[in-house]
Amino acid sequence: MRKLAGGAVLAGGLVGLGWWGTADHAVDMEDRITAEAQTLAATARHGVEATVAGRDITLTGTVESEAERSRLLAAYQAVEGRRVVRDDLTVLPQAETFVISAVRDDAGLSATGMIPSEADRATLGGQIGDLAEGLTLTGGAPDGWTGAAGQGFDALAALKTGRMELSGQKLTLSGLAALPADRDAALAALDGLPAGYSLETMIEVEDDGRPFALNAAYDGTSINLQGKVPRGMQ
Repeated sequence: MRKLAGGAVLAGGLVGLGWWGTADHAVDMEDRITAEAQTLAATARHGVEATVAGRDITLTGTVESEAERSRLLAAYQAVEGRRVVRDDLTVLPQAETFVISAVRDDAGLSATGMIPSEADRATLGGQIGDLAEGLTLTGGAPDGWTGAAGQGFDALAALKTGRMELSGQKLTLSGLAALPADRDAALAALDGLPAGYSLETMIEVEDDGRPFALNAAYDGTSINLQGKVPRGMQ
């Protein structure tokens, strides 16, 4: 009887150890899957979050394109030990032509258009402030697009009034500069656009920058005036 009882205790102990080992192994596996899942999430361009429950992975957030979605899903499917990968990702709408435009007039600066990512929104926000919040998050921007847009805003800031548009890889700037130096500053801001980008400018100058001067000539009948005088002078 004692031998039988001892055998039962031993068997119970082995079962307990087996259960404990299995539970401990499951926790270790979940931790490993979680670490790998978070590492993969960090490779996404936008905010992707990977949540692990047991051996199941759930993906949420935004991806740039169907190509990025496929890449991420393939990477998560390859995670050792995972059971199910649930896809709750949102793909950004894709632009046929990526466009942003801005106008500078007596009322101030206004801007409309697209933005490639929240990081790019923060970058442009340093130049145009809260106007960046009104830009639409969209996929399909050409390489170097945010840098080119930033140069366009810098150039527009040098003008008294004007309009800037970046459509795909073509940047157009038009407007009125108060002085030749302001026109030159606007053009300088557009030096060194990213490779593949083209530029078109149409800038008029309000004042040629020369000193005011007035020459009067009397021919015995009338007085002829030539020169430069302040605006509004009669």
